[in-house]
Amino acid sequence: MAQGTRRPHFVPRTYLKAWANDAGQVAYRRRDRDGTVVTNITNVAVASDIYGTGDAAQAREEFFQQIEEEWADLRSELTAAGDLRGERRSLAAVFAAIQLNRTLKEYEARNFVCDVAATTEERPIPKDAVLQFIARLDGSQPSDNEVEAAWTFVNGMPNGEIPTKEMVFNISISGAVSLIAPRLEAMGWTVYKYDAPVLLSSDCPVLKWRRPSAKPQSGGAGIDTADEIRFPLSPNALLVMSQESQDPRRNPNSRKINAEVVRQCHKFIFGVPEALELIDNCELSTRSPRVRFDTGPLYDAEGAYMGEILHTYVE
Repeated sequence: MAQGTRRPHFVPRTYLKAWANDAGQVAYRRRDRDGTVVTNITNVAVASDIYGTGDAAQAREEFFQQIEEEWADLRSELTAAGDLRGERRSLAAVFAAIQLNRTLKEYEARNFVCDVAATTEERPIPKDAVLQFIARLDGSQPSDNEVEAAWTFVNGMPNGEIPTKEMVFNISISGAVSLIAPRLEAMGWTVYKYDAPVLLSSDCPVLKWRRPSAKPQSGGAGIDTADEIRFPLSPNALLVMSQESQDPRRNPNSRKINAEVVRQCHKFIFGVPEALELIDNCELSTRSPRVRFDTGPLYDAEGAYMGEILHTYVE
């Protein structure tokens, strides 16, 4: 539950507690700082005014709290049984879907248009403003193709209007509940259990993972294109959602799971306090994944070319 609308937790404390000791502490490492520290979960995953302000923000927090209050029991039931049924499965799917969309990484990605628009008063937004904004994010010049795609995206809003951040957040959470949660619920669920507290998590707890291939696919993984949706439930339990059948007898390699957690995190990773040395040894780049833009061919079900399509993803 968030502590008021000014300092809400975008990763719920009820989730963080699974990694915390009796003093409420976890081992915590940020991309932009050297070394791992042990800190209280009250200081972890906090972002000022991420849900907006006033009554609307309070209503959002109260909605999140209703689901968060169920999470500890849902996690225990899921870990013990390896799956859930009926309303409990639906509720767990909603929790995971919301957690996909309420993170700071998603917040920044979805507000790309708002943030670019804030850098210039010109309308339509000029291509040079888009180029400069992306260059500041990356610390280097973006490709011409990405600038072209991003420029098309920011000027493609209905009637040319720039959405407010509150509008974007409302659409994001509504989509999580109505579109993403049913997809997660329909997948096969498998819970893997580990004898020791070996799993890490991050400010992006729910991970969309696509199997590496000899010829890597361009773009990020989405709910429908991911091979697995991975969700560390605790330091000892991992939920994998997939369209493919899983072998519950063979636990995925925890090092590879943690490596993906590290790769996909936005600002920080965390683990049990005893994992301080493990986290210190993780290779954590200083730059976060960001929203990216591309264009590519669109084909119909028969393989006929239908034109170019704009593609956005976080990587």
